[in-house]
Amino acid sequence: KEQICRELGNKHGLSGSLGDQANILFARGDLDGAMTLHKQEQQICRELGNKHGLQRTLGNQAVILKARGDLDGAMTLHKQEEQICRELGSKDGLAISLVNQARVLAKTHELDAALSLAEESYNIAIRHGQTALAEQIKPILDRLRQIVGKG
Repeated sequence: KEQICRELGNKHGLSGSLGDQANILFARGDLDGAMTLHKQEQQICRELGNKHGLQRTLGNQAVILKARGDLDGAMTLHKQEEQICRELGSKDGLAISLVNQARVLAKTHELDAALSLAEESYNIAIRHGQTALAEQIKPILDRLRQIVGKG
């Protein structure tokens, strides 16, 4: 797909292909390769003004940074992702960003802040009919409630 999109000059398709490949590399444990492709995807999304793609790739890069142990870098990218999601009115993207921020905060032992973001994330998903997403957020929320002692 990447090759065909490059031949056709289809930058939208190319950015999607790069993102998909990056996610596969991440799943295989190749964090450097995944980050390289996500950076290329980010550049194309910025060129095209594709904010939906941009928020998605920033979030994916943040997850890689968290996996590398760069929690400050991860939080910075998740905040950028959150801002774009709010601008776009992307409720599912916002819920995902917030729960991922909660997971970063839990790693830094900022448990009350983590719980607050996880609750906001879950409530957004429920309010907007994102049942499958809410079901993914619920165990994270429940675990944070248990740790904080509010469960």
